[in-house]
Amino acid sequence: KDDLNMVTKLFAKRVEDKGVKFVVDIDEKIPHCLECDINRLKQVLINLLGNALKFTSKGSVTIRVNLLSHIDNIAKVRFGIKDTGIGIPKDKQDKIFESFSQADGSTTRKYGGTGLGLTISSKFIEMMDGKLQVESIEGEGSKFFFELEFQLCNDEVKQQHNFSANFNAKILIAEDHPVNQ
Repeated sequence: KDDLNMVTKLFAKRVEDKGVKFVVDIDEKIPHCLECDINRLKQVLINLLGNALKFTSKGSVTIRVNLLSHIDNIAKVRFGIKDTGIGIPKDKQDKIFESFSQADGSTTRKYGGTGLGLTISSKFIEMMDGKLQVESIEGEGSKFFFELEFQLCNDEVKQQHNFSANFNAKILIAEDHPVNQ
């Protein structure tokens, strides 16, 4: 949950500047510590939220994270990012997860970007045994969503997490987009 809140805080200034409503709805029933590739999951959420804000000039962007089930040590969680932006034409929706592909060339010229964010996000979700999906109506907005299963952390994993969170390291990042920086 802390990592999800950190991701949403990255967008606070951009949301304020755009003047859109930003809704963050994280289910309180989600267990606090879940085993996952947190870096990939955060990158997916950053990509999806970044796109939602990029293509939304009025209205809202919403992130919802819901616990679907919690059986034994497995939690199934659904992530959804919804916007009231430009939407994606029905005939283009199957192509947006392909490399270097956006709805059309004018989108790239007007909004920028390489077209790789959704491709990378889709691959990351597949690597975590999920599937990134989209529902969209042109002119009304889009909703990207996926479901993942997580194993609950045990005490040893929690201790390792606490150690890594307090470990200081220098990292070189090469990124030209301000949000990703």
